[in-house]
Amino acid sequence: MITYKLKGSSKAPVTLDQDRNIVVICTNKPNAVLQFTVTMGEDSVVKEVALSDITFEPAPQAEPEPEEAPNNPE
Repeated sequence: MITYKLKGSSKAPVTLDQDRNIVVICTNKPNAVLQFTVTMGEDSVVKEVALSDITFEPAPQAEPEPEEAPNNPE
């Protein structure tokens, strides 16, 4: 099991699901640190990652749906 939380946050850790994507909203990005905990049985490992050490990429934009032709019987 993998959980994460924003270090210093009062919110409970969030468990990652199968896609392992996370969304984090923080107001102090230069000093923000994510804390990940990986647990397997009785063992666990904690890893901290500063947001300033992460390279972010913009999310791909979805292709617009093609507009359907109006249904005008002639």
